[in-house]
Amino acid sequence: MVDRQVPTLVEAAQLKAVGSHEYSVHVHKDYSAQQQPDTVALHFEYLRPGVAGDAVIRIEDVRLGKASSAVQAILTQGGKEKVRAFAMNLDRSKSNGVSITTGYTRKPLEPPIDFDKLLVHQDPHWIRWENSWAPNSPAKRLSNVTLAFRKQPNVDKNMSDSWVRRKDLTQRWTTEMLGLVVDLSSPPAENHFEASLNDQAAYAREAISWAAEGKQPSPAVGWRVPKFYPTALPAEGVEWLYVRASTKSVLDGRVDVHVEVWDVEGRLVALSQQMLMALDIGRAPVAKADAGKREERL
Repeated sequence: MVDRQVPTLVEAAQLKAVGSHEYSVHVHKDYSAQQQPDTVALHFEYLRPGVAGDAVIRIEDVRLGKASSAVQAILTQGGKEKVRAFAMNLDRSKSNGVSITTGYTRKPLEPPIDFDKLLVHQDPHWIRWENSWAPNSPAKRLSNVTLAFRKQPNVDKNMSDSWVRRKDLTQRWTTEMLGLVVDLSSPPAENHFEASLNDQAAYAREAISWAAEGKQPSPAVGWRVPKFYPTALPAEGVEWLYVRASTKSVLDGRVDVHVEVWDVEGRLVALSQQMLMALDIGRAPVAKADAGKREERL
């Protein structure tokens, strides 16, 4: 009897026909040609609202390389594209990129927090905020998390800060869930609207009131006062723009670049967040090829 440790291709692929020219498959780790399981950059474009139910995800190879690869994922429902995602993957365990200590830190630094005291409403700086489970709420995802807001919100209204964890303590945040973590934040612009129901101060007042009166949190109601925040240049264009780029971390060859673009009146008109690779040029395939050619000439 043969002891098979690696599944056959048929077993691993789990191939299913979902259309005349389209199939769904499962990419098993033992059959991943690139062996690049770590997503280090991910960009989403939400084209249409999604709905609960079946969906099809199609993967398109954009560039497959030895060190990193870029792929595009397209999610469709009812024959219509709902989401497009662009991802860069690599194998972090094999990273040979450079690391630099940039000295970047959070400024201003938030007040200290005692998580044990927070859970019993005894932390002097932070207050626990939660939602009750509401299965029909458009924001029921908020029912699965515990947030902490500052009792005295940041004096800088352009900043919103919070702590967030899973309600189910058997679960932890993973890399794949960072998009959800970002989506749980409160837009700082809400802090500028008087009597806004979605600003940091309102959330803190709610939580402090519940704690003092011993009440249960209300069900998640979602975005209570929807708004739209556009930014653009005038149709006739501008002559000068100010560009500032900054880097917060250079680690194992992964470099972030945050770019701000301002006009001459001091108005912020564009933001860009980039993820780049910084590698030892001597180890790059092109450099090795050039070195080989030089040796041949010698």
